[in-house]
Amino acid sequence: MIETINNLKNNRVKTGLVASSILSEHVVRMKKTLGSLNARNSKVGEPLRIGLRDIREADKRGKWWLIGASYHEPTENIESKAKVTQLHDLSSQKPEDADSMQDIAGDMLQMAREQRMTTDVRRTIFVAIMSATDYSDAFQRLMKLRLKKSQELEIPKVLVHCAGAEEAYNPYYTLLSRRLCTDRKLKMAFQFCLWTFFKRFGEDDDVGEDETAHEEEKPEMRAIVNLAKMYGTLIAEGGLTLNALKVLNFAYSQPPSRIFVEVLMITVILQSQKATDKSRDEEKLVGIFAQAGSNAALSKGLLYFLKMTVSKTDIADSKVDLEKIKWGCRVARDVLRPMTLHEHAN
Repeated sequence: MIETINNLKNNRVKTGLVASSILSEHVVRMKKTLGSLNARNSKVGEPLRIGLRDIREADKRGKWWLIGASYHEPTENIESKAKVTQLHDLSSQKPEDADSMQDIAGDMLQMAREQRMTTDVRRTIFVAIMSATDYSDAFQRLMKLRLKKSQELEIPKVLVHCAGAEEAYNPYYTLLSRRLCTDRKLKMAFQFCLWTFFKRFGEDDDVGEDETAHEEEKPEMRAIVNLAKMYGTLIAEGGLTLNALKVLNFAYSQPPSRIFVEVLMITVILQSQKATDKSRDEEKLVGIFAQAGSNAALSKGLLYFLKMTVSKTDIADSKVDLEKIKWGCRVARDVLRPMTLHEHAN
C-alpha cells in the first residue's frame, strides 16, 4: 500500500495490463480495509488503560493487560466492589438539586470504570441499571437507550457482572433479568453468560462461546452463590430452562461448578414452592424438570447430581427447607428416571 502511494506521489505508476490489474486489486483491498473500520460489528475495543503506575508496579500487581497473566487486585478495586450496593442505595434517593444529580452521575461513571466496564456501551448500561429506582424503571431506562441489536447483547453481561459483585444476593438483578428474558435473543445471551461462567471454573473449552472467558480470574465464592441463586430463580420462574445446564458433565465437573449447581438446584426447588398457597406444589416442580426430557444426557446428569449431591446437602437454612429439598429431589428423580430408562430401551 505504501509503495503504491509513493509511486503515485512520484508519478511512477506502471503501465500495462498486469500493472493495471495489480493496481486495481490494491485499490479494492484498500477500500475493504477502510470500509471495515466503520463497521457496526467491529470488535476493535478501546485502548487499554495502562498508566505509568501499572508498569512500575507490574511485579506487585501483575501485568493485568496480558491475557492469562496473574493479577493482584489492589485495595481500591476491592473497596469498589463493596461500593456497588451502596451506590445502588444512593441512586434510589431523591437528589435535592442538580449538583447532587451530577455528583451521583459522576460517581457512577467512576464506579463503572472501576468495575472494568471497558466500553462506552457497557458504561452506559451500567449507569442505567444502577441509577434506576426499581427493576421496572431500569427496564424502561434500558429500552430508552435505543441500543443496536449487537449492543443489546451487552446488557446480560453487565447484569451478570453486577449481580456477582454484590456483597450478598440481590433480587433486583433477578427481577430485571426475568423481564429481559421475554426477548429470545437476550434469553440466549443470558445462557451464553452462564456457559462463559462455567468456562471460568475450568470446564471444557467447548463450553460457551465468549472469547474473553479466560481473560478474567476465577470467580469468588460470593459471585458463585449470587449467580447460582439468580439463575435458579430464573429457571424456577420460567425465564430460563434446565437446558441451560446441558453443557456440563455432572460426573466430572469442577468443584466450583458443583457448588454452583447445588445452590442453583436448591434455589429451583425452594423458589418453585414460594408462589403457592399449598404446602407442596408438585405439579410446578414436575413441569420444571420435565423440560429436560428432550435431552437424555442432561436428564441422566441431573438424576446423578440430585442423588449424589443435592439430596445430601448441608447448606439448607432450616429443617423445613431441608425437608422440602429432599422432597423436591424425590419428585425430580421420579420425573427424570423414566426419561433415562426410555433412552436405554431405544
